[in-house]
Amino acid sequence: MTRMSFVGLAGAVVAAVVLGQAYAGAQGGAVPATTPTEQPMTGEGAAPNVTAATLTSVRIPRSVLADGQPLAAGTYMVRATTETPQAPVGQTAAQYHWVEFLQAGQVRGRALADVLTSEDARVIAKQGIPGPGTARVDTLVGNDYVRVWINRGGTNYLVHLAVPGGGS
Repeated sequence: MTRMSFVGLAGAVVAAVVLGQAYAGAQGGAVPATTPTEQPMTGEGAAPNVTAATLTSVRIPRSVLADGQPLAAGTYMVRATTETPQAPVGQTAAQYHWVEFLQAGQVRGRALADVLTSEDARVIAKQGIPGPGTARVDTLVGNDYVRVWINRGGTNYLVHLAVPGGGS
């Protein structure tokens, strides 16, 4: 399997997991966050469409996996890319974008983000949407995922990072 087809397959798997969580949330069965941490946003102003831009700085409270690769606990700048994966059947590529986690100007990891409008995000938000210009990092119940939720002027980026070994 080539690297590109593996990345595409991995992206589709991540998208399926996230879509399943979104569907469960819409049905009232979402896994709620247990440790939300709202963080001020440090990126520039809002953009109506996803463009390559620094979104914010976030503190990841524990070691996680970003696109299957280890990402240590720490503070990272999060940057949106214009790169989109191949869309799963029934979805559009605009709903997903790669984001990168940087430290000292170096990319330390990247992950697939769901990109939602505030209206769409309200459907799955049990604890509310982070305010415009803020980010929230949640450890989800069961300790299997850390969710990074960034609200950049009404464009919401949801990144689900797996916890190695899970917590269940």
